[in-house]
Amino acid sequence: MRIPWFQFMASPRRPAVLLVVSLLVSFTFPMPDPMPLPWAKLPPANAAVVSDPAPVQVGTSFSPNHATYLGLDWKESYRRLEAMHFKVIRLSAYWDQVDVQGYDQLDWLLNESRASGQPVVLSVGMKGLGWPEFYIPRRLQPKTEDGGDVSQDGLLRAAVLDFVQEAVTRYRDNPELVACSFIMSGERIFDIRDPLHPREVAYFNMPAPPGTLPGTGAAFAMSQAAWDLGRHELWYSDGTSGLYVIKIGGGQWPAGL
Repeated sequence: MRIPWFQFMASPRRPAVLLVVSLLVSFTFPMPDPMPLPWAKLPPANAAVVSDPAPVQVGTSFSPNHATYLGLDWKESYRRLEAMHFKVIRLSAYWDQVDVQGYDQLDWLLNESRASGQPVVLSVGMKGLGWPEFYIPRRLQPKTEDGGDVSQDGLLRAAVLDFVQEAVTRYRDNPELVACSFIMSGERIFDIRDPLHPREVAYFNMPAPPGTLPGTGAAFAMSQAAWDLGRHELWYSDGTSGLYVIKIGGGQWPAGL
């Protein structure tokens, strides 16, 4: 039995013929109107205007590098972010940029924050906001293999400590700087009974066990700590290795607490 349409489907001219047929159908028969959606004719919701200038109870992060990448004016973008009255804005001191260009950009951001009363958290060190996370100056790129422990590079270790000290000294008197984050630096404990002169009194930064990759010890302390006041203990969870209970000794526990 002969099946004409089967022979046509097997023909080498089939693609061209199908294209011609589809074009003829498209021009001959108009397309129907799109199917109406049940919510398409609903009136737009009128959002209430917020007149309360109090900060919202969430924070955000800002990267001038990312704003520039998106084709935006980073200064204007930051001012618009300030106008949203976030509780805090996190900024980064990009080490590689500071090493080449100086502190001009960061000075502008912190001076603008000071003028507008915008609280800021400043991240200082090798890591910063956005990919590739580590912003090490080209002249200090570590000579380690992939997966190696860059902390073993003595030159890099000394240089980043100098950078942190320099940045903290430069901005420590800015009244809008409410915190300084220590990424991959374990659990840090500060005495803040004098808010104008906080003092680090203890830290716990257990190294990675032998044979494991860097960062798998207790350095990734990103959780909010819990306190057992009766036992003089601090409890926190590490992002890579689990729960830790630290007992505060050495006379560093505040008297009467």
